[in-house]
Amino acid sequence: MSEILRLQNVSRHFSGLQALRDVTLGVEKGEVLGLIGPNGAGKTTLVNTICGVTPANSGTVTFDGADITRIKTYRAARLGLSRTFQIVQPFAEFTRGREKVSNPRASKQRRISPSLAWMRRAGNLPRL
Repeated sequence: MSEILRLQNVSRHFSGLQALRDVTLGVEKGEVLGLIGPNGAGKTTLVNTICGVTPANSGTVTFDGADITRIKTYRAARLGLSRTFQIVQPFAEFTRGREKVSNPRASKQRRISPSLAWMRRAGNLPRL
């Protein structure tokens, strides 16, 4: 297999706080990789650095052979690099009463939250 993602001596600091120091790693195409560690270990900063949310202060990030060290987030997304957020309830209006979208058997009355309506228009949400 070939390497799809490579970080070489990546460092990131926020004022006096060193969040990442000389991180070097490679990920092969098709490889599934888990990132674990205690709170404050730099996991989120590492993912943000790869996706362009917070660029590295030093080192290089390479994706599929291209240097993406200082890539903008929208360009990273076009390459397929993005991150998700750990939110218990991502849409405020998607309450238990609105779960009919994900469970069509819950009721014959099917509703969709306004926040999810754009997904339907874009063709990403099946009609129930």
